[in-house]
Amino acid sequence: MRFVLLQEGDTPTGASVSHRPREMVREAIFAEEMDFDCWGISEHHAVEQVATVSAPELLHAVVAYQTSRIKIRSMSTVMLPFNHPIRTAERVATLDILSHGRYSQAVISDSACLGHIAGQVAVRDGQVLCVGDASGQARVAFDNLGLTLRELNAQWSSVCSLRMYVVGQENFLAVGDVYREWAVDWAPASTLVFVQALFRPEVLVEVEAVVALDRRSGAVAVSSSDV
Repeated sequence: MRFVLLQEGDTPTGASVSHRPREMVREAIFAEEMDFDCWGISEHHAVEQVATVSAPELLHAVVAYQTSRIKIRSMSTVMLPFNHPIRTAERVATLDILSHGRYSQAVISDSACLGHIAGQVAVRDGQVLCVGDASGQARVAFDNLGLTLRELNAQWSSVCSLRMYVVGQENFLAVGDVYREWAVDWAPASTLVFVQALFRPEVLVEVEAVVALDRRSGAVAVSSSDV
């Protein structure tokens, strides 16, 4: 079993935003001491108190310099509207050097077969469940995803890529909390996308996945790459 620490820089009421980055560095160091396999943060902008990490590569670099074993992950795709692609590639290359190859933006599998699971939403028997409740809809969507995995003879550890579509930035925290409830011992390459609307106006969350499958006996677990 692998243990992963995922952080978004959330700042609880009464906490200091200026101290939070230092706390996250100390938490990452402690995670390595506790034999965690991986530590990761994601990039966010203008989401006050929910997530304070707008320059994740800086924290990645500090953690890389102060640790020696734990893998360092980017937990979502880089937001290119805020980053030049060439500069992003240069920063990632520098992080790879500082971390001695521990920085990872991908998940790899030695399986020759990938299953693509279509978007799962909180709809059953044609009815939208948990109308107006992004957290409730996320739970139903993940539950539906779990049912599909079982039909494929797959486990959550077989999921190598996950994409979540969320209507409205105000629902980010609720959906993120549900994701962390499910992502206990697995850490797929994940992306969260804010959209204006989904296929029905009542639907607030949609989750799709790519799963690594064994052609002969079902699913196989995936592992973080060292790239």
